[in-house]
Formats: sequence, C-alpha cells, structure tokens
Amino acid sequence: MFIKNDTITLRCAEPEDAGQIFLWENDRDIWRVSGTHVPYTRFQVEQFLLGNNDLFSNKQLRLMIDLTESGQSIGCIDIFDYDGINQRVGLGILIDKEHRQQGYAKAALALCIEYLFKDVMLHQVYCSIDESNTESQQLFVGQGFELCGRRKEWLKTAEGYLDVLEYQLMSQINLKATPPLKRAGGIKPTPTDRFSIFTPDYLQQNGIHTDNLIFVPYNLPYNPNLKQRSRNLRNDCQLSEKLLWNQLKGKQTGYTFNRQKPILNYIADFYCKELDLVIEIDGASHFNEEAQKYDKERDRQMQVLGLKVVRVLDSEVRKDSEHVAKSIMNQVLSITK
Repeated sequence: MFIKNDTITLRCAEPEDAGQIFLWENDRDIWRVSGTHVPYTRFQVEQFLLGNNDLFSNKQLRLMIDLTESGQSIGCIDIFDYDGINQRVGLGILIDKEHRQQGYAKAALALCIEYLFKDVMLHQVYCSIDESNTESQQLFVGQGFELCGRRKEWLKTAEGYLDVLEYQLMSQINLKATPPLKRAGGIKPTPTDRFSIFTPDYLQQNGIHTDNLIFVPYNLPYNPNLKQRSRNLRNDCQLSEKLLWNQLKGKQTGYTFNRQKPILNYIADFYCKELDLVIEIDGASHFNEEAQKYDKERDRQMQVLGLKVVRVLDSEVRKDSEHVAKSIMNQVLSITK
C-alpha cells in the first residue's frame, strides 16, 4: 500500500524495516509516549511484521513514513485497536529526532487521516497524549482533533503522576464545505438570496443570540459594538497576523480578504466574502479545554452562515507564512470547485 504526496509517502511496514523499527522501539527517550517499559528484541519486531501487521485481522497496522524524493524512512504511524463495528481506530505517530520540526509529522498525519476516512471509511479516529507533550497536542489539534476527556494521574513518572488527554476527530473534518443553501425547487441561490436568508428568526432557530446584531443588505449580520475593537486589533496585531496578512492583502491570492472582520458577535482574523471563508490563527491559548469549547461554538455559528472555517497554528505562520497561505488556498479551492 502506498499513499503519498510530493513530500511524504506512507507504506505498510515490511520485514526489511525491522532494523530501523528495532532502534526506535528501544529508544528510552520515547518510552513514556509509547507506553513501553522493557526493551524489544529484534526477533519480536520481525515476528510482528511477518504475521501481525494487518488492520482487519489483527486490529493494528504500522505504516512507515518515507520521504517521497529519497525514499528514506523518517518515522512511522501506528493504527491500533481497530473497531469494525463502531468504525474507529487509535492513532500514534513517531518522527525520528533528525527530522522533527520540519512539517513531516503534519503531512504524514494528514495523509493517514485521509486514508482512514476515505478508503477505510471510518467514522472517527482518536489519540491519547500526556499533558506534558504540548508538541503532540498542537499537532493533533492542528488537524482538527478536539479534546474530549482527561484521565487524571494516569501515567506514573519519576517526577510524579501525569494526566492523559483524550482527543478525537470525526470524519467531517474542519475543511469540509458547508452544503449550499437552496430555494424551493432546488435552485442554487444567488449571493443576494443567501445573505437575505440570515434573518433574526433564522439565526435564533440555530441557537444564535441576535440582540446586538444589525442586518445590512448584501452582508453578514454583525455586532456594531465590535467595530472599534476590530480597528484596535488591526492597529495592534500579533506578528503571525501581520505575516499572514502580508500574503493575503491586495488580492495576491486572486481574492479579496478583510482582516479583523466583525461577524455575528465575534471578530474573525481574516474573512473572504467571495469564498465564504474565515481564517483563524490559533496560539497556545487555544489548546485548553475551555478555549476549545469556545472555538467549537464559534465555528458552529460561522457554519450556520455557510462559512468555511480554517484554523492554522501561530507557530506555523511564524515559520513560513507564504507556505501556510498557499496551503489554505489550495485546500479551500479544491473543495469549492
């Protein structure tokens, strides 16, 4: 099995990979993450690859992560606890030390999720991450995983007990387009029709408070009390917002974007009217349970307006804002066609 893009190739692990996997499995620096307590023998690794690496018969599958250009193996993904009745699996990922912080984990995880949802047709995937592993938390949250639980004092370490955080992702991921609204007879509405649908009654029926909103023809409803705040945010924005704005402003993408745009009772970091698109930059403050609950409700309300919400990490924008902007546009345009 091969799943690949220009950067990463995923393939089933084979007996020839035993030597590399043997080294990874016996790296004590990752034992706490993998739940390992005693070393593996090379024989054990080889036996697993010979007879147990099958998702449907043995409920687990290990995929090697190779660089597409060179074929070098830089990590692996573990798919485990396959539940065919409830259509779910657990996920774990490892990138070797020399290839971390280069975007390979994100690319590999995205490919794996696409395979599990589109080819295996699973309903959901999940993962468990200890509370100290913030890099992994950011990785999975960046792919749309939501925090759904916490196992308190679950892992014993030399420094004490750690909580384990549970994350899950349903098959309807963040970048899935909202179905277009239709009039009687199944005719797709014009933009004017779409905006006129968003009446106070319509929003209230969808659980949105309308007390402070104004409804302007040909535009989305918004809270006018947020206009001054949005101006202040434009004048005093974070570095990541400045960097991404430099990639989006002036129709560089072929589309017009506004920044710090009031929509409903929120202020969107970036908004494109032509694409029905909202872009949000998430920093560290977005990864706690309360913030994720807030963001989930905010995204739901945006989707009631027919908007696609794309969330990107602050750290990724700071690292390569041009790449982030191109990736967003490629993905959004591919589902808008």
